[in-house]
Amino acid sequence: LVEHGRVRMVLGPGLAGGGTRDLRLGEGVVGWVAQTGTLANIHDVRKDPRYVPSREAIVSELAVPIRSQDKVVGVFNLESTAPGSFGPEEEQLFSILAHQIGAALALAETQSKLIHSAKLAAVGELAAGVAHELNNPLTGILGYTQFCALKLASQPSSDSALTERLTKIEAEVLRCKEIVRNLLDFS
Repeated sequence: LVEHGRVRMVLGPGLAGGGTRDLRLGEGVVGWVAQTGTLANIHDVRKDPRYVPSREAIVSELAVPIRSQDKVVGVFNLESTAPGSFGPEEEQLFSILAHQIGAALALAETQSKLIHSAKLAAVGELAAGVAHELNNPLTGILGYTQFCALKLASQPSSDSALTERLTKIEAEVLRCKEIVRNLLDFS
């Protein structure tokens, strides 16, 4: 797989003990294929300066780029202990396989984006529902606060501290309603 300017090779159990190995783009035949996007069919790797040994007995190698959405995302790599093991038929077969792998990767990426979009839509619907549920009691609190403030103002000896508290409640309810309005705009 090609990630962040590096090629991560997943080695089979018979190659260098299995596991993974990282190469820079351009390093080795696999790194060269990842960088150039060009198939490489090496009949004798001992004569190719690009070759990075994975196992001493390897003599020939076929490396095919895997493309997804016009970008090289990996390399399908085969190695053999016999010289010239891979011909035009293998090149064609593994090019087709690499194309299918690339198409499957593109489909998986598209599906992932669709799932993400669906989750965002669900969050938007949830936000709209929450906003609606918050807006109803806030409207009641605001109306009752304004009613109490008017009643208090009509009294000959109104309590200024109470009036101040009611004004603060009204301001905070209006602030909450603005937050709810922004939440609805988001959804």
